[in-house]
Amino acid sequence: LDGEIFKPGIYHNSYRCFYQYVNGKYYFWVSGNMKDKNQNSIEVGVGTEKLSISEGQILNLYERVDGNSFGIYLFNIDFNNTSTVNTGELKITKLDMKNNIVAGTFWFDVKDNKGVIHQIREGRFDMQFTK
Repeated sequence: LDGEIFKPGIYHNSYRCFYQYVNGKYYFWVSGNMKDKNQNSIEVGVGTEKLSISEGQILNLYERVDGNSFGIYLFNIDFNNTSTVNTGELKITKLDMKNNIVAGTFWFDVKDNKGVIHQIREGRFDMQFTK
């Protein structure tokens, strides 16, 4: 995150991952959160909105609307998404539906409410998801 290592905490709900089929559409989400030295809450995540994922798939991260994939950066209550201007990429490297495991890599840029662009680089995950 902005040139610094972002490693989620080791407390309850510091990691979340789901891939759910709801009302005929798929929703994917993976995120991690941590506290900085000032105890601010920071969360980074990627997901899809009414869009399925598959192994080997590369998704462009844009705004959070139906049929898209997106990235988020949350600083305390300041919630920011990727957009058509500040984009990124999510690659699904593994999707094991039998054992509920998903792995992938991602990167994205996001502009916060103060106009600062944050760069999330070399993100990766290998997690068991809930349905």
